[in-house]
Amino acid sequence: LDKLRPMLEKRIIKIEKRKFISNEQKQKLKSNLENYLKSGESNLSLLAFASTQGYTPVVVKSHFPELSKELIRKYESKVNNDSVIFYTSIEKQIRESLAKENEGLSLKQTFRKYGISYQMGRKYLPQELRNLISENYESYLVERRNEVIRKNENEIREIIMRMHDSGIYPLNSRIGKEHSSPVIFRRSYYREYRDRIKKELGYFN
Repeated sequence: LDKLRPMLEKRIIKIEKRKFISNEQKQKLKSNLENYLKSGESNLSLLAFASTQGYTPVVVKSHFPELSKELIRKYESKVNNDSVIFYTSIEKQIRESLAKENEGLSLKQTFRKYGISYQMGRKYLPQELRNLISENYESYLVERRNEVIRKNENEIREIIMRMHDSGIYPLNSRIGKEHSSPVIFRRSYYREYRDRIKKELGYFN
């Protein structure tokens, strides 16, 4: 195994594309493959292992199909375990963040923040957590909309009260000109709110 690692790290690899190898080469390849599997290591894919030997994965697999399957299985198991550990850590970070404050991030934005793809986030993070992120985002959007509504309502009321206190009749056109965003009166909600405030003060259209 110690002889394999320097070869991989230095990447001094010469791939031999031939499918047929001598008996001596075959025995050496088998011995190296068996020793690697017995070592308990699982960091090399079939491609990586074959590269250290100077062959393609096809050559290794064609001569030693069962040993190759075992190597592939061990490598895939390690990759999966590493992924589970990584995404468990990400899940913990997300939950801690959600418990502190609502940052107003969508599911995709949350995945992007933690450096994971949308596909892998959906694969490894639990549905319950993904639903919680989406619900928090919807809650955030609702609160933001309500804040905008409250801000506009307060501004409308202040404009009308200022005119009223100054003895100026609160004409709709004048209220619109003084508002920071006159276009909001295109929405019936704000027109009705404006008229309601005027009516409370005794004005009638």
